[in-house]
Amino acid sequence: MHMNINRRTFLAGAGVALAAPAIVVGIRPARAATTLTLGHGAAPGNPRTVAAAKFAELVGQKTEGRVTINVAGAETLGSDSAMLTSLRTGALDFTANSQGATSAIVPELAAFGLPFLFADTAAAMRVLAGPVGEDLNKRFEAVGVVPLDWWDNGIRHLTNSKRKVSTPDEVKGMKIRTPADPMTIDIFQALGASTEQIAFGELYIALQQGVVDGQ
Repeated sequence: MHMNINRRTFLAGAGVALAAPAIVVGIRPARAATTLTLGHGAAPGNPRTVAAAKFAELVGQKTEGRVTINVAGAETLGSDSAMLTSLRTGALDFTANSQGATSAIVPELAAFGLPFLFADTAAAMRVLAGPVGEDLNKRFEAVGVVPLDWWDNGIRHLTNSKRKVSTPDEVKGMKIRTPADPMTIDIFQALGASTEQIAFGELYIALQQGVVDGQ
C-alpha cells in the first residue's frame, strides 16, 4: 500500500517541536511513486535540519522507495509564517515549524512560549503526550493541519553586543531581535527592551550593522 501524506505539520518551538511518525491519510496504487516536500527555516547542522533529513531517510526506507521526501531548509520556501500558509493551501506537504509562528493559527500554542514553564524537556513532553496535547491536536485539525508529533527545539538564550545579562533589569533599553511570536515580544517589552522582528536569515547582517543589539 502507498501512503499519501498530505497537509501535515511538524511544529518546533521553545519546549515544543515535531518528530517523525507519519500518518496515513489515503491509499494509492502500490506502483505509483510520490514525492512530498518538507520545509523548515533552520540552517545546515541545526538539530531541526538533521531531524528532517532523518525523517526523509526513514520514510524512504519504510515505504521501500515509493515515497520520497524532499527537504527544503534554511527558509528556502519562505519564513515559518509563509510555510504555514503554503501548508494550509496544499502547496506544501510538511513543515517543521516554530511555536511562535504557529500560534497565529492555534493561539493556545503561545502559552508554550512562557519562560520557565517546564522543569525540563521530559516534563514538557509528558504534558504534550497527555490531555493537553490531545486538545491541541483537535485545535490543529479544526484549521486543516495535522500535527505528527513534537520536537524539542532547545532552550532560548539571549546574546548581545552591549553587556553581560545576569538579571532581568539588565535587558532594559536594549534592541532585541525576536521571532514574530507575540508571547516572546510581550516578554521582552515587559522587561523594558524594544523588539524587532527580523527573519533569521537576515539576522547576522542586522547584528553586524547594529540594527539590533542582540537576539
